[in-house]
Amino acid sequence: PESAFADEAFEKTRLALLDQFGRDGGKVIAISSAIGDEGRPMLAVEMAIAFTKSGRKTLIIDFDLRNPTIHHAFGVPNTVGVCEIFGNNIDLPDAVKIL
Repeated sequence: PESAFADEAFEKTRLALLDQFGRDGGKVIAISSAIGDEGRPMLAVEMAIAFTKSGRKTLIIDFDLRNPTIHHAFGVPNTVGVCEIFGNNIDLPDAVKIL
């Protein structure tokens, strides 16, 4: 979302997560749902952006094997998926796209 209100909401969510899990605590945040079309990719992208803006190193992984969409948000091609990584068809450093 392109609005100051949305940016503030994601920043508040980021701060709430840090308060809940500690500033040096949890290193992994998983965003999941039992059904589709609930906005998981958008939430993941916006939270990744909020953490990156705060100076945190952030890695976002799209585990949607049927309909990966996160690459669209960053304008990168979807050339490597998690199946290639887990199948040892590509090394992890070669799969990561640094933006």
